Amino acid sequence: MIAMRHNLFTIPFFVDEVDLKKITIIDKGQKPTFRSRVHTSLHCDKEITEDTMVYLSSIIARHIDSLGITYHRAEIGEIWRNTYTQSDFQEPHIHPFSQWSFIIYESVEKSKTVFLNPYRASVQTQMPMYKEFFVEEWCPELKAGSIVIFPSFIEHYVLSGNTGSTIAGNVFLTMSWEN
Repeated sequence: MIAMRHNLFTIPFFVDEVDLKKITIIDKGQKPTFRSRVHTSLHCDKEITEDTMVYLSSIIARHIDSLGITYHRAEIGEIWRNTYTQSDFQEPHIHPFSQWSFIIYESVEKSKTVFLNPYRASVQTQMPMYKEFFVEEWCPELKAGSIVIFPSFIEHYVLSGNTGSTIAGNVFLTMSWEN
């Protein structure tokens, strides 16, 4: 038998660039939401052009398709804008009931999103001496025009210290047997 290294239990994340000129979302209002009270258009009325939905769907589908996952349809659920002031943050959270989520950095200078490893507690209690092999969190260095696509079960939060806006959304996959 040949000795082999296997990197198991990996979690796919996708980082890409978007053309912000192709994204038209008109918020009819924002309100303080979440425990952090950050202003968001989540669950508020908004206008999103069909061209925006087609453009974003094509970017997201291209990445999900690269995994070889068989699904019948991918549908973007609600899309919302979060507007941050220098002291705003978001507490750790997931995006329940969807399979994939995304964040577009619309006008923030530098991303402040921190993604948490789902098994970080096990690493912290059992193998803290191996942190260089078992990363506990990831803070991508993204700028305006970047998108990150990730599994919705990944817990994440936003550090304070930035101004601007992000656009977030959820993607729902219908599997072929669910027609």
